[in-house]
Amino acid sequence: MEVVTVQSVANKDILNLIQQRRNTYINEPLSIVEHFNNENKNIDEYDGRQLLEMIQNANDECVTSKTKKVLIKLEDTTLLIANNGNPFSLGGVESLMYSDLSPKVMEENKVGQKGLGFRSVLNWSKEIYIASYDLHIKFSKEHANNFLEEILQEKPQIRDIIKRKTKKAFPVSILRCPYIEEDKSLKKEVDYDTVIELTLKDNVEKFIKNQINADIIPEILVFLNKLEEIEVKTDEHHFVINKTLQDNTIIITKTDYLNNEKNGNWLWYSMEDIGVISNAEGSKNYEIKIAYNPDIIPSVQKLFSYFRTDVDFPYPVLAHGSFELSSNRNQLLTLENGFNKQLIDKLAKLLVECAVNLTANNKCNYEALKLVIPSIYNNSTLNNAPWFLKDSIEKYIREIAIFPSINNKYLKLSDNIKFYEVPIQNSIPKKAYPLFNTLLQPTSDREIIHYLSTLNINLKYPDSEFTNKINQIIDNDFLTEKQRIDWIYLVCEKTKEIYNGKNPALPFLLINSENKKIKSFDTVIVPPKEVTYKLPKGIKLQFLNQDLYRRIRSRFGNIPSRQIIEKLNLFNVAEYAMNVVVQKIISSTNEIVRAGKKDKVNAIVEMHKALFSIYNALDDNTEAKNTFPVTLTSPYLFTRNKELKEANKLYFGKEYTLGYLMEDLLKEVKEDVFVGTFEQNELVQEPQKSETLMSNHSVEKYLKWLGVADFPKKEIKEIKSNSFSNDDFLKFIITSIKYPFTTQGYNEKIESIAEMKNCWDFKCNVLWYEHFDEIVSGASFESLLAWFLKDIELNNSLVTNQEFASSELRFAYPKKQYDRHIPKSYIKSYINFILQKTAFIPVENGEKSIPNNCLLDSNNLSPLVKTPKINYTATPFINNNIDEEQINYFLKRIGLKDSLKDLSIQSLYTLLNQHNTHFSDATSNIQSFYTAILEATKNREFIEDCTEKKQYIETGQIYAHFEGKNSFYPVSEVTYVDNPNFSQELLKKLKIAKLPHRAGNQRISSLFGVQPLDYIKFNVQKNVESNHKLNEAFIGELNEMKPHLFAYRFQKGLKKSQLESELSAIKNIKIIIAFNIDVKYRLNGIDNDLSLNKYEYIQDDVSKIFYIKLDRDNSNYQELKKDYRLKETIADIICGALKVTENRKDFILLLGESPSNWIHLLKREFEDYESIEKEIVGKFEGVLSAEQRFWKLLLDLKEIKFKSEIDLNSDFIHSKLFAKLDKDEFFDMFRKLDYNNLSDRKNFSYIQKIFQYIKIDLADFNAFGYKILNFESHLENQLYTYHKVFSEKYASFLFNKKQSNDFIEKCEQLSKFNSFKVSNSINFVVKKAHKLAVSKSFSEINYEAIEATVKIDLETIYNRNIKALESELRLLPNFNDTIFNDNKYETEFRNAVYFNEIENIKTDLIQKFNSLTKDDGKSQVNIGNTSVAFSNNNVNDLLDFIEEQVKNNDFKMEHYDPTKVPETNNSGKGNSSTGQSFNGKSKKYKNEDIGFIGEKFAFELLKKEFDSVEWVSEYAIKAGFPNGKDGLGYDFECKKGEETRFVEVKSSVTKNYSFNISTNEVKIGHSIEKSFDILLITNLLSEDINFKYLKNIFDYTNNESFLDNNKFLVENDSYKIKFK
Repeated sequence: MEVVTVQSVANKDILNLIQQRRNTYINEPLSIVEHFNNENKNIDEYDGRQLLEMIQNANDECVTSKTKKVLIKLEDTTLLIANNGNPFSLGGVESLMYSDLSPKVMEENKVGQKGLGFRSVLNWSKEIYIASYDLHIKFSKEHANNFLEEILQEKPQIRDIIKRKTKKAFPVSILRCPYIEEDKSLKKEVDYDTVIELTLKDNVEKFIKNQINADIIPEILVFLNKLEEIEVKTDEHHFVINKTLQDNTIIITKTDYLNNEKNGNWLWYSMEDIGVISNAEGSKNYEIKIAYNPDIIPSVQKLFSYFRTDVDFPYPVLAHGSFELSSNRNQLLTLENGFNKQLIDKLAKLLVECAVNLTANNKCNYEALKLVIPSIYNNSTLNNAPWFLKDSIEKYIREIAIFPSINNKYLKLSDNIKFYEVPIQNSIPKKAYPLFNTLLQPTSDREIIHYLSTLNINLKYPDSEFTNKINQIIDNDFLTEKQRIDWIYLVCEKTKEIYNGKNPALPFLLINSENKKIKSFDTVIVPPKEVTYKLPKGIKLQFLNQDLYRRIRSRFGNIPSRQIIEKLNLFNVAEYAMNVVVQKIISSTNEIVRAGKKDKVNAIVEMHKALFSIYNALDDNTEAKNTFPVTLTSPYLFTRNKELKEANKLYFGKEYTLGYLMEDLLKEVKEDVFVGTFEQNELVQEPQKSETLMSNHSVEKYLKWLGVADFPKKEIKEIKSNSFSNDDFLKFIITSIKYPFTTQGYNEKIESIAEMKNCWDFKCNVLWYEHFDEIVSGASFESLLAWFLKDIELNNSLVTNQEFASSELRFAYPKKQYDRHIPKSYIKSYINFILQKTAFIPVENGEKSIPNNCLLDSNNLSPLVKTPKINYTATPFINNNIDEEQINYFLKRIGLKDSLKDLSIQSLYTLLNQHNTHFSDATSNIQSFYTAILEATKNREFIEDCTEKKQYIETGQIYAHFEGKNSFYPVSEVTYVDNPNFSQELLKKLKIAKLPHRAGNQRISSLFGVQPLDYIKFNVQKNVESNHKLNEAFIGELNEMKPHLFAYRFQKGLKKSQLESELSAIKNIKIIIAFNIDVKYRLNGIDNDLSLNKYEYIQDDVSKIFYIKLDRDNSNYQELKKDYRLKETIADIICGALKVTENRKDFILLLGESPSNWIHLLKREFEDYESIEKEIVGKFEGVLSAEQRFWKLLLDLKEIKFKSEIDLNSDFIHSKLFAKLDKDEFFDMFRKLDYNNLSDRKNFSYIQKIFQYIKIDLADFNAFGYKILNFESHLENQLYTYHKVFSEKYASFLFNKKQSNDFIEKCEQLSKFNSFKVSNSINFVVKKAHKLAVSKSFSEINYEAIEATVKIDLETIYNRNIKALESELRLLPNFNDTIFNDNKYETEFRNAVYFNEIENIKTDLIQKFNSLTKDDGKSQVNIGNTSVAFSNNNVNDLLDFIEEQVKNNDFKMEHYDPTKVPETNNSGKGNSSTGQSFNGKSKKYKNEDIGFIGEKFAFELLKKEFDSVEWVSEYAIKAGFPNGKDGLGYDFECKKGEETRFVEVKSSVTKNYSFNISTNEVKIGHSIEKSFDILLITNLLSEDINFKYLKNIFDYTNNESFLDNNKFLVENDSYKIKFK
């Protein structure tokens, strides 16, 4: 026990000091300012260390039998620092009043200098009160100012002296002016010997708390030699730090009374070095001390001198020394003759001794070395000049065994230590440890790894030595299979970490398919499909052991095979490359053949056995199986004459199925070009001699793969001449060019052929074929055609008359260094050119003809023209599935005359003059002949006169119908009927030419000389019966349509005169639909009555009105306009009036369509229609618009008269129909109505308001037949939405009643009810119809009670309950996602979750969990470059992530109008999609993951757009919602106002605008086309995610359908939709 001597300070001593200060200031007034400046300087130096300085003072005086303790207490505006121990001495007071007079200078084991450190608290204090035993003194600015004021009053001149030195009013030092506190009862914490009380300035509490947090830490007591306990109390802190010493250990305990988590115990081992050091200045006692524990990383890595300094200490220990410090005790002094450098060296030595002590433990590890390794994260100045701490440590450890080896022995640096950052120790069998006696233990500690890398020694074994060690392990059979795989993995993945050189010799780790070690450097192949082949002898190849390969791949994480092969390249392992294997086999066999060895036949046989096996293993329908690689040597085969030739120089002959064509084509070739038989090449053997009997078919396919040809072999021929005029083909090309033209590449313009005559060295590479001349001259025409048709490249060249893709025609150009090139489009087919000059087509009488002298379509004219003699059923055609149509098409393309149109006018009239003798009356082809004549002259503006024409018109005959029979009659007696809808009664009286209808009167007259029927005039009598309303609707719509009909002619680019003529004609067309018409006409001078049948028409000669005859039951125009026969008749009238026939089908298409579709159809036909529409409509004055027609009908309904269409404006209509309605309200309806789409649901509210105001209903409007208004689908949707809300209220009603047993069943029974009746009426009341249907079918439901129920958010309740249940169950060790999620679909489970009645289901689930082992099935998905982990069933993290994504990003749905993409020909090669990342493995995402993620994104986006969104697909339950089922045909029901939209989500990780849609989705979508939408999400997992909202995607125009519309293209039977 320490004995404490208390020396009290008398007040008189303090008063003497005060008086001395007074005298000094009076006598030496400049010292006032000096002391003031010094005090403030010291205050700044110690700022930030106030608490440490106070604790330091307490430690120095802590000599006491009491608890050696400091209390730091912060309350209100007061800070107390209380401690036990020596009293505040007179010397202590003097040290405050005088600089550099601390009594500690004369005492040992004192930490600080009381005076300087104490001054630091002035920053915080208004007043300082020291109460220590009998001493009670205070310091304050106020008292110091008063002290100075008294001096100034006594000696005023001092004021002037002070003013000369400072601007401060009272520049007086606070601590030099104390005063005595007489009231000793003011002392607080009376149990402590010394209490220092600071009355705080404003806003300093936070600085005090910051120092508490930073400095009052457990390590603070470690090096204080006296203090044992510190207690801290504030409004945020209450903790005690305690120190206990036991032998060489220090135990620090922290007890936190506010936060148990901050409690702790720390044990530190300590070593110290105490002694005397000397230098030129003298000697000094020193103390070095280290506290360490390998299991603890100090919370503060600073050098200590009792307390922490600001000097970083980069080692994992607490280090203290009696260093020489700066005045603020934060930095080491770098005095030239100081002691600090010696102390740093002693510290290094002591630190190494600590490490050596650790090596004495029984365990061998890196703890000792770790102690002397500097942190890579702490760049301390101690390791630099002038201290060189790190160098000193390395000096001391150089010959110390401190490095742990895998043999559990410590090694020295001089032991040639080896270390690999890669943990190879795990792959070294323990039996082999002696081989690695200098190898250090592995570690993942980055600081140790970094330290070893700085040692400037080679830590790796030499490459050859390392490989030899591994080979010794292999040779001694020490390796387990796992270790072998690990070594392969390490060598491949960590080559640079294991070896020094770039191409080290690797250990023999691989084994071949025979389980033998692979030592040679031959190519090692991974066999395909786990099949190895028996290779011919001498092949320098080895197959990798399949089991080993599977293990290797598993070790690499089952990445794709190609990536595995890339990693094994170091071992000369190659992916099974058929090219490599095949080339090795062929080249080795060829060496035997060329060497002339006796066994060459056997070598050929063995080669083909191996090649055939390889071929058979190739995947069908792949490029590899279809084509033998051109880079490989062609293997030998025996020919028909038993010679050996390369396979690619041979053809199939009659011995093979594929050879039937070539046998004929090559019959004139004398060379030995046919491959030998199966037997000659021993490709088929007796069964007993062969394990596998090759089928002839498979062998033929194999031979074709090798290059044996079933068509003539292609060659590239060069046509060259110094001048193009010297070669017929070059001359043909150059002269057929359209000048000027631009050369390809250099883009130089050549103006004329004259320039080409100055060029030279013409060269053109063209397509050619081996033995072509012999084939064309000797083969049958049928075989030739079969070849021309089936050889794709040849066929393309002939049909397009273009050379092959790589053809070039180049030539030298004057004054140009490089050749110039003709554009490829000008290079015509060379073979076609040759064929045009070659007589190879068989015709009559055994002759042959060139193509241009044959007429293909001449079956009625032979022998007037030559016709090719073709056997369309010849074997070459049948075997190649070539039909007559294909043959004829090809012949046309190579120059045969297609039809009569290729003949001259003179030839045509020659045929006409002779045709009546060629055809008999019974011949059925006469009209076809006439049609051909018309076609032949179709594009000729006029038929020029000639002798043959004059002869025919004057004396020729034509086939006609008269008096019930057909016969030839003189042209002058026959009449032509252009339109068949004339009266049949009239036609019976005329000789009607059997010429095609609708060919045009003028054209028939000009060509055949036949008089048209329009010379007969018709007169309609007055008694015409018709339906006025029907005609009004028909005439009104026809007039409205006329500008759009005329658009087809306007776009033709007609001459101005013709355009004006046709405009006048179409404007003047007047048509009346009649039920009974009295018509008279005059024929041959006699007046006749005419009776018309249905759809027949005539034109009145006087009024020029057309009358169409229909039945009386045709009274509804909306139905009548769909009648195709009527549309045909109207189109005929229009064509007749315009005197054209070419747009008849266009007119029929437009007729009958609703006005809303006219512009849509015309936009499809003419892209610029919008820009020309106004111009066209402007030419039709008086035509009512859709808007005018709507209001006209309402005026007619209300029997209100108006003068003209000018009156059909908003002001007139308002005054006549809506005078009492506010004008703005009316004008709003007037403007917003979509008059072209009156039945669109957005019109309903306006139509309803209008009709109710003028007291009519939809049926009244529809009765007029102008346009049928039908809002049934809109009303059905409103009813559905109302029922949806009612069903939700019903569910809330049941929930309030706590009816949990059959809750879901009852809810679903009502929600699925759909027996509602809707009437097409503006007066239809949704609520009334709903109540009637529900009350009738659910008598137990109190309808009014349900309506009054407040809807509860049951979805949120369910979601909250199920998440709580899942969180609770997940605490179980055997929780199983699959079981839990399967139960979500059970009705009983969902009922229980709704009402939180979960005890029974918890028990049931726990029982199920106990029956299974846990399988996490973790996966990862990358969304927008962020990886999100989830299990197959636990998707909560994924759902939360997507919600955050949508919340934090400005995602928006784009309302998008899709446009159909053009149809393309599929080449059969699909584009591969890029795989995404799952658990680091490259693979495609599962469709269900894409679908689920997409629907979650959609759910969050749709909630922003709609009032309410219900997730109804099966994924809803997976996402934690109560309802969801498969097969609805859509995923979400979205409500906004009174409307419900049904949204199907389609998601894709690509950016393509395409998606697949099921048959059911198509069916449902079309049943609710006005409410069915698609939300397409593209780039789903990218930062560029995109949302396209396709509204009403299945709502088409009248003539459109799912498979044929203008919005999207439907591909294949599985319904893939594409758009742009």
